[in-house]
Amino acid sequence: MTRGTTPTHTFKLPVSKEKIKNLRLTYKQKDKVLLNKMLSDITLDGSNGSITLTQQETLKFEADSNAYFQLRILTTDNKVFASKAQSVWVEDTFNEEVLV
Repeated sequence: MTRGTTPTHTFKLPVSKEKIKNLRLTYKQKDKVLLNKMLSDITLDGSNGSITLTQQETLKFEADSNAYFQLRILTTDNKVFASKAQSVWVEDTFNEEVLV
């Protein structure tokens, strides 16, 4: 992931979207939580999910370091699942201006 871009992260869900009551997608770097995304932020398609981060969100990450994200899901029958933490390498950008 490059700072100042709009990457899309995709992931497999342990249950179908109809069984999801709530979820959180948390991004962390160097033991600091940088982003918490909610169900309304995620695009669900069957048992797949995706999210596109904004330029402003990716600029919160430090370059030349791994960032991690983890998904937690609450199902309609009140079971909670947590994914394994996934890592993504953060690349720097030459210009931090948000393009509009």
